[in-house]
Amino acid sequence: MTKNLHQLGMVGQSMVNMYGHKHYRNLPNNTRGKDLIVVIGKNTLKVGLKAAGDGGSTTTKGEGPIVDNKIYKTIIVDDSFWTIEDGNRLVLTLTKSNQIEWWECVCIGDPTINLQKVQPENSSLNDLDGETRQTVEKMMYDQRQKALGLPTAEEATNLRYWKSLNIVILRWILVSANSTKGNT
Repeated sequence: MTKNLHQLGMVGQSMVNMYGHKHYRNLPNNTRGKDLIVVIGKNTLKVGLKAAGDGGSTTTKGEGPIVDNKIYKTIIVDDSFWTIEDGNRLVLTLTKSNQIEWWECVCIGDPTINLQKVQPENSSLNDLDGETRQTVEKMMYDQRQKALGLPTAEEATNLRYWKSLNIVILRWILVSANSTKGNT
C-alpha cells in the first residue's frame, strides 16, 4: 500500500507561490539523481529509489515507491522539474495549470491547510525586474478594466485599429463616389 507524504514523514517544507509549489523531501544521504525514479505527470507524482544495479526500472529497493499519488489539481508537466540539494533533499517544483488558484494540499490524501488562514506576503512592483513588472502592471490594468466593464489594453488597441481602418475605408468610398460623379 502506498502511503501519502505525511505518513512517510516526507511532508518537510513546502513553499507555495502564485505559480506553483516547491517541495522539499528528505532522502538518504549521498543520494544522486541517477539513484531516483521521479515521474511527474499532469495529475500524478511518483518518486522511488532505484535498487542497486536496477538500470532504470521502476522497482525501488524492494519497498515500493516513496510517493505514488494523485496531485491535488493539474500541473504543467513541461514546466515542472526536480533536483537534489545537499545530497539528501529532493526539491520538486510543480507548476500549476491554474496559477492564480491556491491549493489546500499537494497530493490527494495529504494533510490540508485552511486556505482562509493563508496570508500572502506583501510584495512591491519595485521588487520585480523590468519585464516582469511590465507584465504584472498590464495584467493588473486588464483586470481593473474588466471589472469596470471596459476594454482591456489589447481590446482597446484592436478597437483603435478598426476605427482607423473604418476611416480609411470611408475616405476611399467618398473619393470613389466623387470620382464616379465627375465621370457621369
